[in-house]
Amino acid sequence: NAAGVAIVSELLARRSWPNDNAVGKKIRYGDDWLTVVGVCGDIKHGALDESSVSMIYVPYPQVPAEVAQFVARDVNFVVRSSSPGAAATGVRGALHALDPAMVVSMSTLEELIHESTTQPRFHTWLIGIFSILALSLACLGIYGVIAYLVTQRNKEIGIRLALGATRGNILGLVLGRTFLLAVAGIAAGLLAALFLARFLDTILFGITAHDPLTFVVVPLGLIAIALLAGYLPARRAILVDPVTSLRCE
Repeated sequence: NAAGVAIVSELLARRSWPNDNAVGKKIRYGDDWLTVVGVCGDIKHGALDESSVSMIYVPYPQVPAEVAQFVARDVNFVVRSSSPGAAATGVRGALHALDPAMVVSMSTLEELIHESTTQPRFHTWLIGIFSILALSLACLGIYGVIAYLVTQRNKEIGIRLALGATRGNILGLVLGRTFLLAVAGIAAGLLAALFLARFLDTILFGITAHDPLTFVVVPLGLIAIALLAGYLPARRAILVDPVTSLRCE
């Protein structure tokens, strides 16, 4: 006939008593009122990326019969050991000694974390592969466009060089064109990303789809890669011989 007690999670304590200490307070559990004797940290039951929920922990003898018939089917224990293999063998033997027909399933914390993160890791790899393919195609496209423009403007480049333009001027001209193409493409991509990013929230962990740092660092990185892709045709442009270029035209 001891008074009912319970331990509540930090989330439940904050929600129920935001400006007060939860210990000593009363909380309703079914038809009974329990005294809160402690507050424990929030946990994640199913996966690392899920949100914490309000939890209440009570001694098993206090669990109502209508609830006990569901929770009694599965009992979990946490065993701390520096040698998981030996501990698993010992625990399994002890449980089978109590009931040889008992079904025992054991996993290390590392295995549980690995299982929980399998799907997010797969999504990350998949997105990474497609991102690399898209970036490669973009670089090839920029290289092809700039190379074509250099070929088409071969005579113009020759005239500029003949009139006193320096190699640096020509390099800046071609890379400037590359920069404008990259900025135009990135601007269109950012607009699309702002609209479509919300669909990625379910597969992201630790950051949001609208992370400001991502929207700054990635465009700067893409501009740098675009300039590198445009450097080869730009370098070819500064090696143009004005006399040969004008003679060919």
